[in-house]
Amino acid sequence: MPAADPAYGGHVLSTLSRHRWALEPAVALVVLVAWVVAALPVGAAGFAVIVALCVGIGVSRFNPPVAVVFLGVAIVLFWVSPLPLADAWLCYLGAILLLFGTSAHGTAAVRWVGFAVAILSGVSAGVRLDGVDLPVLPTSIDGALGVGSAALRLVLVCLLMTVGLVAGWLAGYILSRQRAREMRDSGSFLVWFVSSGWDASGAAQAGPERLTDDDARIVRGLSRGQLAADATIAIVYAVGCLFVATNGSRLGLVAIGFYAVAVALRRLSPVVSLGVAWIGAIAHMLTGDAANIADVAVLLVLYATAAWGDRITRWAGLTSAVLGAVVGAVYLTGQTVSVQAGQGTLVQAVELLSVHFALALGFCLLILSLAWVLGLLVRTGMRARVSRRALAESEAEQRRVRQLAFAEQERTRIARDMHDVVAHSLAVVIAQADGARYARAEDPGAVDDALSAIATTARSALADVRGILAELRHSGGDAPQPTIEDIDDLVEGMCGAGLTVTVEREGKVPILGSVQTLAAYRIVQEALTNALRHGVSGSGATLRITGDERGVVLVVANASATGDDGRSPLGHGIAGMRERAALAGGALQVQSDDGTFQVIATLPGVRARGETT
Repeated sequence: MPAADPAYGGHVLSTLSRHRWALEPAVALVVLVAWVVAALPVGAAGFAVIVALCVGIGVSRFNPPVAVVFLGVAIVLFWVSPLPLADAWLCYLGAILLLFGTSAHGTAAVRWVGFAVAILSGVSAGVRLDGVDLPVLPTSIDGALGVGSAALRLVLVCLLMTVGLVAGWLAGYILSRQRAREMRDSGSFLVWFVSSGWDASGAAQAGPERLTDDDARIVRGLSRGQLAADATIAIVYAVGCLFVATNGSRLGLVAIGFYAVAVALRRLSPVVSLGVAWIGAIAHMLTGDAANIADVAVLLVLYATAAWGDRITRWAGLTSAVLGAVVGAVYLTGQTVSVQAGQGTLVQAVELLSVHFALALGFCLLILSLAWVLGLLVRTGMRARVSRRALAESEAEQRRVRQLAFAEQERTRIARDMHDVVAHSLAVVIAQADGARYARAEDPGAVDDALSAIATTARSALADVRGILAELRHSGGDAPQPTIEDIDDLVEGMCGAGLTVTVEREGKVPILGSVQTLAAYRIVQEALTNALRHGVSGSGATLRITGDERGVVLVVANASATGDDGRSPLGHGIAGMRERAALAGGALQVQSDDGTFQVIATLPGVRARGETT
């Protein structure tokens, strides 16, 4: 057997996980011992039935089909053998446990066969026990139910037996679905209880193949405050019913007890609350009392199945509303007709019965379905609030992502500006320093000019760096930015650094936006700096500025020392210029032909971009 599985949480469960296989045999043994104690002296008929049920319970985890077969055998023996009352009730309890086990551990086919057997077993048990003088039922309810009281009593007893068996089957089915979804993720006792004792991973495959987010849960998570509130409401309800809605009969107290439990569990476990409410309703009808304030529990439970139940529980609640309306109409019709029994002809009695049944059915269906629909509307409202909250969180996350993206773009732009400023300034400083060092022996006066140029370049670079840092600190464009008119000063500085630049102008430069102006300046700065650093020494460079109403074209050409497109020696310079041009709505091309390296930047004007001047 496998070692203890810590995935289910808890030291006790982890220690006992390898012995889960013993749960059903232990339960079967307890049922058998209880039967022996309650049924002494032991009868052969009861012994045969209870043994068949106990064997079915013991093998329900390992072989659910065989367990269903043993249930069928027990039903046959139950019918052909006269049983004392204690034997009958213990057999009924054993059948509920057996149906729970087959539904929890069986395949889909076994589950639905078990469901059919539960219906047949409930009807057969009701018919079998109808002639027994049950101590919890009144010996005669003819006065309360009037005409057809014996038949109505039989229907109610069969319904009571069927509800208990179907509730056991439904509990196992819901637990099997919960196990299939949360087998490896949950540490709850319920998931541990229905998991396989032999192979946890194999047990997870026993559930339905297709699961959704709305899968069944037999127990919902509630806070302590919610649990305390529900318990308080149930206690207040029970105390109020004891003073207002009971005739003091034993069965009436039982009905109120079941109703109170259903009210307490309506949010914690809507499906269990529904089953308990059915038992309470049937017990109430068996008392023969008229509908009273205690039946409000039924409305609360139907509301809860639609408001907080899963998909299965919602449909079970709707089905219960329809079936409950039919049963309630039959019950109310029996009470009403009993008052006027013996009056008029048979045809008049049938007409009276039909009219009262139709009215009662319409009234019950309206009240019960209204409670269910109200719960569904509340559920829709809760889901809408959750959706709105999720939408708000999604929009907040989108804003945060956009802010991060904008911040990243700003950091990239600032890094690009810093690269342009520092690379250009250092290239000029290096060129001036090397020129001064070489000319010091022949022309000492050139050293002063070089130092002056170095100082001017450094001051200009320092001012540019301060402007960039000001943008970084204040997150705005309030720092002064170079414009296209400053290109002349840039060319003059490059000439002072030793690069001969020839400027050619064609046409008129149109109005440019701030982004296009800065891009034009930085592209020319980077291109001239690359010409100074990587071009053929003494060859110079050419800057051609062509403008028209559509925009401006900047061309920087110089003799290339590499003979290629300059991507390797120029590092990130070309990529940075392309990115600047693209962000400004333009384009940049790099050409290398016959030893000439050209950078061609096209930037749109304001009117060309569809903006007002």
